Order: sequence, then structure tokens, then C-alpha cells
Amino acid sequence: MKPSSHSNAAEAWLSRIPPEIAVTFTPAQIEALRRAFREPRKHTIDLRLSLPFFRNWFYLVLLIGEERRSVDRRRMERASHPLLTPANVLFMTVMLGLFLAASTVVVAGVFNLPIAGNKVHPAAIPWLKNQRDCEQTGRTWLNDRCLDYDHNPSF
Repeated sequence: MKPSSHSNAAEAWLSRIPPEIAVTFTPAQIEALRRAFREPRKHTIDLRLSLPFFRNWFYLVLLIGEERRSVDRRRMERASHPLLTPANVLFMTVMLGLFLAASTVVVAGVFNLPIAGNKVHPAAIPWLKNQRDCEQTGRTWLNDRCLDYDHNPSF
């Protein structure tokens, strides 16, 4: 937020409080609320995205930082925002699947491992008719045939 938007956020929040409750706030309480809006929390990672999904827009927030909440507050928030809801489980399952798929591709690329669609298909070399001639060229003799495993399959 911009520095001036913190005071706007505080005023907007205060304006949503029912008037019969707002009149009970002392000037010190109102100033404390305004000060709380001026001092945003700093997080090590503060990622906020708006993402289109069909005709709607959704927001994604990822905050990572040192835990400063009390045990009681964490317990209360865990009760009011349970982790294992159907939507959360679906989201975590999709994210885990995407992570595993991406990891498989990266590991296969780093270690040059074959993955689906990248299988080795040796080519037979018909002009090499015996094992000695075949192996002298660095190829493999198997089942009375000379095989080349180093050819480009898209050749």
C-alpha cells in the first residue's frame, strides 16, 4: 500500500463499525487503530497475485515470515480457518501433482534420464556383419546384429 492509503484503510475500517459501538472508542483507541494501519507487517516473502479464471478473478496471497502470533491466537485461527476443507484439499492435491510433474521433468533433464516419449530405440547397422567389426566402431553386438544406440531418433 502507498503511505497515504494506510490512513484511508484505517478510516474505511472505522467507518464499517456500527455507530453505537464507534462512539464508545476513546481517542487513544482510535489513534491506536490508525497507528496499526500505518505500520504494516514485514514478511520475508510477500507475494500477492490476482489471477483470471474463466470469467472471474481470484487473488492468491503467500506470506512467509517469522511467527509472532500467540499460541492462543493460532489455536483460535485454526478453529475458524480449518486446513482440511474440500477446496483446500483439492488445491493442495493439484499443487502437489504439478510440483511432482515439474520435478520429474527437471530431474530427468539434469540426470539425462529417459522419460515417457524419450525412449532409446537402437538402429541396426546392416553393413557390419560380425561382432569384431561392430565393436571396433563403438557399437553393440546383440542377437547377431550390430546396434547403434547413439543415433538421433528424429534423423
